[in-house]
Amino acid sequence: MSNKKESKKELLASCFKELLTRQPFHKISVKMITDRAGMSRSSFYKFFADKYELLIFIADYQVIRKVEILLEAGMFDAGVELLFRSIVGDADFFRQAFAVEGQNSFEKGFSELLERCIRRQLAVAQIALPLPSLLTLDNLARYYALALCQAIRAWLNSERRENVEELLEAYFFLHTHSLDELVRPQK
Repeated sequence: MSNKKESKKELLASCFKELLTRQPFHKISVKMITDRAGMSRSSFYKFFADKYELLIFIADYQVIRKVEILLEAGMFDAGVELLFRSIVGDADFFRQAFAVEGQNSFEKGFSELLERCIRRQLAVAQIALPLPSLLTLDNLARYYALALCQAIRAWLNSERRENVEELLEAYFFLHTHSLDELVRPQK
């Protein structure tokens, strides 16, 4: 994509984010976004089918693509930390985004982005354990993507949003302890 097209998409994304941190998603029109960007509605539709697609573009462009770079370099923990720090750094936007529910929910689209990202990592990984037949790479990617989304949503909805360390601690605890380990009495 040319730099000019990319800069127009970035401008639309920036204007939409500004609007979304000030008012609910359902009250924002494409016209409001394009007016703020100084562009025509037809220009918007050259890049995005609707504001739902723009919402997912923002998450992909500003978060997921950066996380993928770390994951591809074999830096899994750093990738998860960057994911969480990106969410924490833009918490107002993501709180509003996760409030978009229904058929085109942000959580579904964001989970699909995470799933794609995780699936790529699993595809190139040398998985040390034989997987049961029901646990395909797609199923594993979906499971971990949904777990990440739940951790993020819980943090966004919590009263305790001081820092990213609590979110990281909770996430890594869940992934280093099995449910069996948590519910069995200690001997």
